[in-house]
Amino acid sequence: HGTSDFQLKVDFFRKLGYSPQEVQAALLKLGSDTDTNAVLGELVRSGVRESPTGNQESDDGSSGFSHCGGGTSS
Repeated sequence: HGTSDFQLKVDFFRKLGYSPQEVQAALLKLGSDTDTNAVLGELVRSGVRESPTGNQESDDGSSGFSHCGGGTSS
């Protein structure tokens, strides 16, 4: 196990806004040689509470376009 590789991943995810504790927990759960995308997926699942881009969840338009179609039924 390369400690430098582990540290590089921790630094990488810290730049994305995750705490070192969150990153280390995900890496310990998945394994330190896990694919970066898999680790990111785990961080997204476990750290939904403070996502830096939290407003992308309404990307399907269900909340943003609810005012459309209100007066076209007649």
